Amino acid sequence: MKKKISICIPIYNQVEFVNDLIETIKYNKNKDVDFIICDNNSTDGTFEVLSKNKKYFKLYRSKRNVGFLKNFIKTINKSNSEYITFMGGDDIIYSVINLLNICEEMKKNNVSICFTPI
Repeated sequence: MKKKISICIPIYNQVEFVNDLIETIKYNKNKDVDFIICDNNSTDGTFEVLSKNKKYFKLYRSKRNVGFLKNFIKTINKSNSEYITFMGGDDIIYSVINLLNICEEMKKNNVSICFTPI
């Protein structure tokens, strides 16, 4: 089943934030939301911490550091959802329900791109 929204998270060397990121993903688990994390070959233990919790999200790792832009695009390419949004490895989400509501409004009003601080 196709998800409503993918939350794409390109990440690199953010081990100090990873536990908070994992908790925000666990808290926001939703059948319509797909979390995609692409690690850009972190060297600080970020990938190892994420690997222990990958049942909550899709996790990919580059074999070498490909730079921010290519890693960012990789998260998009891994998505198969109707909508895509992004967050950083040091961000948290309080409620995916708000994102899903925005997607519904976009669909009703035939809007294809939207920027909003959530």
